[in-house]
Amino acid sequence: MPNEAVTLGEGVQIWTLVAGAAFQTNCYLLADPSTRKCVIVDPGQDVAARVLLVVAANNLEPVAILLTHGHMDHSWDCVPLAAHFGVPVRLHPSDREFLTYPENALPGDFPAHVLAGYPRREPEMVEPLLPQSEVCFGVRRLLVRAAPGHTPGSVMFLLPGSAPAILAGDSLMEGKVGLAVPPVGNLAALYGSVRLARAELPADTLVLPGHGSPFALADVPL
Repeated sequence: MPNEAVTLGEGVQIWTLVAGAAFQTNCYLLADPSTRKCVIVDPGQDVAARVLLVVAANNLEPVAILLTHGHMDHSWDCVPLAAHFGVPVRLHPSDREFLTYPENALPGDFPAHVLAGYPRREPEMVEPLLPQSEVCFGVRRLLVRAAPGHTPGSVMFLLPGSAPAILAGDSLMEGKVGLAVPPVGNLAALYGSVRLARAELPADTLVLPGHGSPFALADVPL
């Protein structure tokens, strides 16, 4: 239901769009209903046109594009969207190289033809996304949490409030800890990131994963 929003956290509206026929990556739009300012998280393959429709239909004003990590299935359409809206793309510096060299984050046997059409360049504006910082859109905010393991620069975005949610990227998927695939994955670090999140966040925190349906943080087995 790409044109319907749910409300979480401190009254933030969230739209979910599934990007890429093969990848099925969740792209999220989060908006402050009072100002209509929004952020776009993980705009994957061929999702740009649908993002534009949601933005126009709901009178939204994007202020930034955020990446939970640098894998190409999460960043594919960040270049055209950043250019269209004139906004920066923000990601952890450790994953920045993957915007230009996506194969550096992929296994050696990854089929090269799957990368056909990937922009292989940085947007005009790239800004660092540092742990323990905040991303503000209108009067709403996301808290940036370090989550290394899936990639060195993986982060999670915490939406605080009475109905907290966390945008977990690929650190958590299908109700469990995500994958840590060579050459950039580190399984011990990934489990450490998830354990820390479990220890510090409320058990009823809703996980909005990079792929698949939402689930409760407390349900993740460790």
